[in-house]
Amino acid sequence: MFPNNGKDRLWIIFQHRGKNPGFHWAFLLSPKNESNDTWSTAYDITNSILMGADGTGNWVDLNPDSQWRYRGLRQIQPLRLGDLICRALIAKPKPGLAQAIEDVLSKVGIREGDTCRIWLLRALTVLKGLFPDIPDPSTLEAPATAFAERSKALLVGPQPTLWITNIADYPVADFRER
Repeated sequence: MFPNNGKDRLWIIFQHRGKNPGFHWAFLLSPKNESNDTWSTAYDITNSILMGADGTGNWVDLNPDSQWRYRGLRQIQPLRLGDLICRALIAKPKPGLAQAIEDVLSKVGIREGDTCRIWLLRALTVLKGLFPDIPDPSTLEAPATAFAERSKALLVGPQPTLWITNIADYPVADFRER
């Protein structure tokens, strides 16, 4: 389960897609006091490959049609992701709410035409019932995307100007409603 030693933070994290445009959008629940080895809980949808055995011992892609699927309560170490660009703070939940967040997000559902970004923005509306400081999705997308683009320019490309060696080095922004 999620290691918890105090207050938590709920973030939107943005991950670059290499040469592809845009970002992968995901939720991240992490302790307020992080270290480089801190485990956090990620929630998102993905249409990535899903490797599994085919019954004969061969590994195959179990998602050949790139269907979107929900991934919740995934334990990650953000510093080790390799493609993290930045984090946007959206709430300061009380400790121990990882399962409540999972319960809410697992019921959001995936609709025709959803992407990780569209699903996450819709999920924000549902999460607002748990956390009043969650930003309004209709006003969040443009500034959050602009923040991610500025952050990507610092980290990725022919002349990066920001080097990440610690979790605290990542660009952060506070998008909570107050």
